[in-house]
Amino acid sequence: MSPSSKRGQVLVLFTAILVLFLAFAALVLDGGIYMYRWQKLQVDLDAACVAAAISESSSKDQYAAFVSSLQSNDVPPIFYEPYETDAGGLVIRGIQRTQDAKGFLAGLQGSHDLYLAQFMGIYDADIAVRTRCLAPQVSVLPIAVQEPWVTAGIKDKSLEFPILGQGAEAVHARGSDFAGAVIPQVWYSDMNCSDKQIFLPALETNAPNVLKDLVRDTIMDESGSPLVPIGQRIPQIGGVSNHFLVKAMRQAGYEVGDQILVMVYNGTIDHPEPKYGNWENLEVIYYALAEITQVEANTVWTAFVEAPITSIETVRRLTTSRTIPWDWDG
Repeated sequence: MSPSSKRGQVLVLFTAILVLFLAFAALVLDGGIYMYRWQKLQVDLDAACVAAAISESSSKDQYAAFVSSLQSNDVPPIFYEPYETDAGGLVIRGIQRTQDAKGFLAGLQGSHDLYLAQFMGIYDADIAVRTRCLAPQVSVLPIAVQEPWVTAGIKDKSLEFPILGQGAEAVHARGSDFAGAVIPQVWYSDMNCSDKQIFLPALETNAPNVLKDLVRDTIMDESGSPLVPIGQRIPQIGGVSNHFLVKAMRQAGYEVGDQILVMVYNGTIDHPEPKYGNWENLEVIYYALAEITQVEANTVWTAFVEAPITSIETVRRLTTSRTIPWDWDG
């Protein structure tokens, strides 16, 4: 074999090895970038679906929340607009409500640019992700109901009780009248207000009028509120008109037939010893699921659907949005 033939064979072999090397490099580099982009889009879509579900449960524009979340994570609009579904009517690009109205389906689809693969004539690849999320089923309101009412209401579900405003009385109370409203952003370990914990937006220096507005904003889901543990003590809110509390419920969009979660106490509003101040408080012993039956000018009435709910995890599951498997049938 002549030297020129050998050189030709080496050149062909080198070219083949170079092509294989570029193909392998393209697989590693472009494949890695593709997977990173796919995972990021999946995380971004999950967050956007949950944002939409939370906004919808607060009577806000779920699509605006969906888009805002995607924009905050720099997802290009072409991935979620225009709205598109597959042959079965399930979303590919955008967001849609599930048939059972308990949540949303969402999808992103678009083109992903490749790099080294362009040397082999492959310039882009389709990329698509989908997700499903549940909307919060109910909200926990800053309302505490005496246990005797809840017990009676579970035994006879035709009974109705005035849980907020006029008539929302305690079994035993010393001090100001109890209208059913409490402040879930302030916690105590005992009736004398020991080991106080305050959660924003509440502050140690809040005046009564500020706390009144805080309760209103909590009812309207415009103020953050921690989930009060069972066994925790929280203060009642005094000096608030019944009409003010019921108006907050109306402004929040609550209607007859809506279900809510309320806190349950044993029926006693405790008053600290004088040297500890005047924060009348109660102990949360469990939660109850209630259904609104009447909304009058000064009173909200409910019947009780389920109680006792003693697991905070159950309460959290009912009140938060979360992603679930696409084919979940729970």
